[in-house]
Amino acid sequence: MKEWREWVVAMGAKTIELEPARHDELVAWVSHLPQFVATALSAILEEQVGGAPELKDVGGRALREMTRLGSSPFSMWRDIAHTNTDAVEKTLLALEERLALLRENLRTPELRNQFEEANRFRRE
Repeated sequence: MKEWREWVVAMGAKTIELEPARHDELVAWVSHLPQFVATALSAILEEQVGGAPELKDVGGRALREMTRLGSSPFSMWRDIAHTNTDAVEKTLLALEERLALLRENLRTPELRNQFEEANRFRRE
């Protein structure tokens, strides 16, 4: 194991030790949730405006990046969804709740707080 780690570090990667449950929790937040968000966005765009020729012209980089991720093959994500279900469900529920909060506060000062909280995460 030590030899493998040294090899990985020599290639420029950083290694950390995590308990399996903590690993599953973290990757559900930083990998699986973004994938499922991008998949949902790509699917709803296809359903709602997929035939609009001007969509890609108004979308920009964010749209390209999100839909690039959203086009990942099901075969790659099926096993992740089946083996890390509890952690993925937890993150999806938390996102659903946060989206509801954003929707409820579109016209209130609380919306600013949501943006400030998001910006704090990125800065720290």
